[in-house]
Amino acid sequence: MKIALILTNDWELFGDGSGDFFEIQYNPTLELIKLLQNEGATITLMAEVLQQLKHIEFSDDIPELKEISTSWELAIKNVIENKCDVQLHLHPQWVDAKYIGGKWQLDMSKSPISALTENDFKDIVKSSKNYLEALIQKYKPDYKCIAFRAGNYLIQPSEIPIKVLKEVGIKSDLSVTKWLYSDQNYDFRSAYSNFKPWFVNPKDINQKFDNCNSIIEFPIYSVRHLNSPFLRKFFPLIYYKLRYSLAIKSEDISWQKERNRIKETRYPKNIRYYKTSEKKNLKWYLNKIISYETIQLDYDHLYPEFFVKIIRDLYKNKEAVNFAKYFEFIPIIATAHIKDIHNLKNIKKILRLINKEFENHIEFWTITEAYNYFNKKISEGTNGILHKSN
Repeated sequence: MKIALILTNDWELFGDGSGDFFEIQYNPTLELIKLLQNEGATITLMAEVLQQLKHIEFSDDIPELKEISTSWELAIKNVIENKCDVQLHLHPQWVDAKYIGGKWQLDMSKSPISALTENDFKDIVKSSKNYLEALIQKYKPDYKCIAFRAGNYLIQPSEIPIKVLKEVGIKSDLSVTKWLYSDQNYDFRSAYSNFKPWFVNPKDINQKFDNCNSIIEFPIYSVRHLNSPFLRKFFPLIYYKLRYSLAIKSEDISWQKERNRIKETRYPKNIRYYKTSEKKNLKWYLNKIISYETIQLDYDHLYPEFFVKIIRDLYKNKEAVNFAKYFEFIPIIATAHIKDIHNLKNIKKILRLINKEFENHIEFWTITEAYNYFNKKISEGTNGILHKSN
């Protein structure tokens, strides 16, 4: 049994279009690619293409946007030439974006895909896919845009998005996280699996479908644990020692505090469109003391030791063992947002811990490699496991 670890990164400005492109996208991405090469890893950038198309649209009249759009393409060239991958990520609020007074003005009411007509969504997916393929095929002639992730996971109701993605030639989706739930935004509590890929039901992306002509969902890996948010936030050393028997390093705690501080400076909470407004009643306070929590495999937010422990625990998972009887590799999607961090120390530690502990039991794949692997297995007649419940 081996793990195929697929590092993905949502590559974008902040949700309202703010942020310094060179500070939060371009420069850290070039540094990340160097690090990955040094550590024998690879990555799939989930590139927000509507953002780029809007920069191109206004670039003839606004020199700074021309510089950004040109540098965006140079970054993609660097990613591809270093044998990493780029796939499609879209936030529909960019559709009618305007650049006024040196700032982007986005229509946030169009954030969910459901706010668009079927034809409008098809148009933006098709144009974005065509742009990526035309750009990347200059450097990698066999490149295909085969994977999609919805902005802020807002892919539900999913019937129309699934239909459109299939029609334009997208082969796989990476929007689902098992158990993740946000009132009026997304509900993945009934998702088929937290790690196994599945052919999606045309009516509901959460459900599997017994037809290999559908697109394949590769869920972001997640676990659901009973936690104490209060202890974790204010007493992390004690919390991780008692809850997981992990000795978290004080320097890693300091790194995360600094990450949060810098992100707050770059993108203050009071202007974030996706911020939640929770009523601080008795239930709210009790949930802060103890509650179940969905934890994504996020290499920008999890402490290195905890990230590795989550992967280690997968080897004990009965579903994973059964899955491995049919497929040698178990695909595990990790996620992150390079715009949220100030340096690469956390991911560097994670990569080194993984390489030290797992050695020949783990490989780094792109999502294209994962899709090709499972598509090949399916063609060999082993697709039944993608439908079976264990």
